[in-house]
Amino acid sequence: MRFKNIEFLRFMFAVIIVYFHIYHSNIVRFVGENQLYKTLLDGCGQAGLAVEMFLIIAGFFFFQSINKRKEQSCLDFALNKIARLWPVLAFSVLCAGILSIFGILKFNFNTQLINLLMLNNIGINLDYRGITWFIAPFFWVMVLFFYFLKNWKIEKADFIIALLVYFSLVVKINYGHGHIGGRNTLFYFLSGGVMRCIIGLGLGYFIGKFYNRVKNCPVIFKTKVSKITKYVLVSATEIYCFSFLIYRFLIRQASYPNDIIFLIVFSIMFFLFLIKQGFLSRLLENNISDFLGKYSYSIYVMQQTAFLLLGVFVWKHQAFILNHIWLNLFISIGFSVLLGALVYHFVEVPVGKFLREKFALIFSQKD
Repeated sequence: MRFKNIEFLRFMFAVIIVYFHIYHSNIVRFVGENQLYKTLLDGCGQAGLAVEMFLIIAGFFFFQSINKRKEQSCLDFALNKIARLWPVLAFSVLCAGILSIFGILKFNFNTQLINLLMLNNIGINLDYRGITWFIAPFFWVMVLFFYFLKNWKIEKADFIIALLVYFSLVVKINYGHGHIGGRNTLFYFLSGGVMRCIIGLGLGYFIGKFYNRVKNCPVIFKTKVSKITKYVLVSATEIYCFSFLIYRFLIRQASYPNDIIFLIVFSIMFFLFLIKQGFLSRLLENNISDFLGKYSYSIYVMQQTAFLLLGVFVWKHQAFILNHIWLNLFISIGFSVLLGALVYHFVEVPVGKFLREKFALIFSQKD
């Protein structure tokens, strides 16, 4: 079942993260003390939490596919995820190697090898930096959840996943003084990256269970409340939640005291988008949203390569980026999206298909 409006959310959060990273550690090196850039940087300080929104969405679709995937072995499931995640990751590492030849960045072989082996940010690597930090913990948490659901009774698996989500939230919120972000290992054995993926994927998984339970419920779709009243109330809630996230991610400079509010607000909006009973969820349920959403992963992974190229060809021209700030932002975001779209068509899809075919051929033989 397609949720085209959800695909739009995936694309929107990918662009928000690109926007955040442009300021966070990239263009700030070129703009000096420019006040407008500083104001824009301060306004998107919490936009990094858009990653959590990505993870919640992924957890929902994981639940939607779990019944048909239970016929797979854990190895088959893991290989399918590798075919999905690894091609763009590997291509980004290849691009980093090529750019290092021209002196555009310093290539760290050890770090990139760990990245390629899906071992980064799971607690066994001391380097937590890098835009692609979430890929390895995302992969391993997915495999872990799949193992629970395939081999244990559903009640036991759900209970363990719920405990992991709660435990991870408690640790991240309390250790981070209200903030979920951060990827360092806590207390020598709790990976911040893994806990963030447990929280996001777990919440998405339970939203999926809740949606499946109530999606045909007459209380939601056939209430005695007039259609206009229901439409107005749902639309107002959708617009409020959407506006809250945009405002807090892109405009509001003061950080919110507890990041849990972002998870709550997004979860409410996400569910309303799933049932498609309001103005915004219906407006975004279109083919353009569906078209844009498929590029989200490649846009996210390839943004660092885009920033390096922008630094060489655009951002080093200080007179331009200081005198044409909004045009520069448009070019920077547009180029990042375009590069992600090209990589989707020429790397993510064909290489992913190739790997799935080869994995199927290699592992199809039974003893």
